[in-house]
Amino acid sequence: MFDGRVSPAAAANSEVGEGSADRDAWQPELARARELTPLAEIEAAMPILAIFGGLLGRRRTPYKVALIRDLAGHASGRWKMRELQQRIDWLTPESTRRLIRELADDDVLRYDKVRGSYRLTPEARVVAAFCRALTVNQIPHSRIVKVLISAIRTAQAVGASADALFQPFLEAIAVLEEDYLEMRALIDDFSEDALKQAVIAARENVHDMRELLDNDEDYFGRYHDDRRYLEFGDRAHKAVAALGQLADEVWLTVFERADEIMRRGLNFDGRDIREMAALMSIEDKAAMVGADLVVPAQVPPIETDAIFASLAHYLGRPELAARLPEPITIGVQPPEARPPNEFRIAASALEEIARRGGAPLWTWVAADDWPTAVRRMGSTVGAWSRYGPVGNKELKAELVPGEGVESVPSPGAALMSPMRVGPPKR
Repeated sequence: MFDGRVSPAAAANSEVGEGSADRDAWQPELARARELTPLAEIEAAMPILAIFGGLLGRRRTPYKVALIRDLAGHASGRWKMRELQQRIDWLTPESTRRLIRELADDDVLRYDKVRGSYRLTPEARVVAAFCRALTVNQIPHSRIVKVLISAIRTAQAVGASADALFQPFLEAIAVLEEDYLEMRALIDDFSEDALKQAVIAARENVHDMRELLDNDEDYFGRYHDDRRYLEFGDRAHKAVAALGQLADEVWLTVFERADEIMRRGLNFDGRDIREMAALMSIEDKAAMVGADLVVPAQVPPIETDAIFASLAHYLGRPELAARLPEPITIGVQPPEARPPNEFRIAASALEEIARRGGAPLWTWVAADDWPTAVRRMGSTVGAWSRYGPVGNKELKAELVPGEGVESVPSPGAALMSPMRVGPPKR
């Protein structure tokens, strides 16, 4: 049914009698070499800019993005067709004319029939601004959370619904959760180079999310009673805590610990040297000092009575042999007992708990009295440092920290930080 009303864009297109098949089939013609146009940069960014496909249509999108970017960069807000063909000098005039009319059909440009001019719609100006900002071929992983937070700000600025604010918030939380799982997988695979890159990006994402949570009043002040905000906020805090702790531990292991060792050198105490010497063969010890080992000659023991009898016979005084003094028994004192290795005792206790299926750490640390609890807690820290993941990795147990403080039903302590001993992860 025809009601007599014709859109300005349709009227403009009717001038040249262009059918829909012609409009779909044609390709714009460039007036200069492709490398001298905005198309190469925009086509590289099309995976990101494609999100605006609904506004720009499905055909010739790179050309349309480049065109509205050029128009948005000019001070004037209204243009006649001839002015547009002069401004867009990287297209042929005919290609400019057809693209302008397609954009008018898509309501990206509006045609003023009285003035015979075109202007950008408010939506098109927003698209132009975002297209200029998003003209990159990829977004670095370390900036994803920052970009999603900017999307929340944009949703606020345009007065979008709560869903538009919560969706990028949920996406940012998912990024942190995926970072945590990825880092755990890289640790299990001993992928040190990939782990270094992952921890740098994870620390950036944690920093950005912490800033969002610290300033949540600015972002979600109107939604503090919304069930979704409470749910997402709790999930975000847990993701930040888990990923932040893991990232700090990994950072210390792969970066700072190595730097610290290089700065201060390797320190050994007497006990370390004795333990090492006890495990080395005599050949290894000789090789370590860089010299051939000379073993003392073996002198067999000589009977004291035979020596004195021979001496008396030589002197012609046999009476000396009859009055030989009683031999003095020299008592050999046993060497001083080596002090117990508190770290090894703690490691054995942790491994025994892990073999039994796991239990809270306080069941061993605080089982007796306060002095014993203090000593065992210190030896546990030492065992974890020496034999755990940042040591020689011999410890067959894992310490899993909790949050807050827990009451301990034990004579050795009343309160402890929650810590559980469990079997090591495979």
